[in-house]
Amino acid sequence: MFEKFSYILLFIQSIIACNAIDTYSIVEQTGATVTTTPQPLLTSLEELNKEFRRHYRNALDDYWRLTSENGTVFIRNGGSLTFIHKGIRYPTIKTIPQSFHQLKTIAHIPITVYLLCNNLPTVSDDTLEQYWKQLNNLQLPDSIGSERQSALRIIHESRTFIRQKINNKMSVDQKSLTTYIQHIWNDSSALIDAAAIANLNSTHHIIQKWLNEHNINRHDPSIKVIVIGPQSARQNNFDTTYFEYLLGDDQKQNVFYIEEIYNDENKVISIFSNWFLQEQLSNIFFNDNNRMHSDLLMTDNVRQHMIEQILLC
Repeated sequence: MFEKFSYILLFIQSIIACNAIDTYSIVEQTGATVTTTPQPLLTSLEELNKEFRRHYRNALDDYWRLTSENGTVFIRNGGSLTFIHKGIRYPTIKTIPQSFHQLKTIAHIPITVYLLCNNLPTVSDDTLEQYWKQLNNLQLPDSIGSERQSALRIIHESRTFIRQKINNKMSVDQKSLTTYIQHIWNDSSALIDAAAIANLNSTHHIIQKWLNEHNINRHDPSIKVIVIGPQSARQNNFDTTYFEYLLGDDQKQNVFYIEEIYNDENKVISIFSNWFLQEQLSNIFFNDNNRMHSDLLMTDNVRQHMIEQILLC
């Protein structure tokens, strides 16, 4: 039994030896060198940062997908309103009535007069004459309604003021210009109020209809709102204020405003998702929902160091 086992062991050793000789012969014939196990490639910091960016981008996409699939999103873009609920995007609706634009146009007349007259004598008489003719030939639509008298006073006073300046052929003194504006500003304010209320009624009617049709509680924390506006967010912005009242004080942070310079909905959605993803990360890492809405580089230590460096100048 032991001899048989010895023969088997010897046979295995012979095979190993033959294989080793064959391998050496092949390597020698090809001129190659025997290599050891290759060392792993070291990861550069650049590659590591690319991984961070890739996963962060994926997280943004996931946030928007989950938000739109599981909740409700309203997108206000100028005069349009888009409704997304449970993954379904409903057709965009124009919510601002024609009367809104008509009322605002008349309310803007005093501002136009101010801009024209304030730039005299840069503005030519022909320019004033042309604007006077436009006012003189203006026909008010029936939709002006109860604000017609205010509109007529604005047109009459503006037309009279411009005609005086054309006839006098001299620069406008600020006192007379201010007096003109103050005289008709109450009428302008009335038109602006009427325009805003017309816009509000139209918008709220559509929002209420969507909420009722889909049995949505307006205080639902999953509701998100994107307001795309023409300029930097102003205090008491009409649309953001409306949605803040609609959602309630506890959900004000779900109303997101962005300038329309990003006239690209994908870009807007990316910025929107980034804002709310940062809130989640802020809460986890800093126990403060707003910390990442501030520059993370600007800590108290950095601020102190900055001050010290400047004092050394």
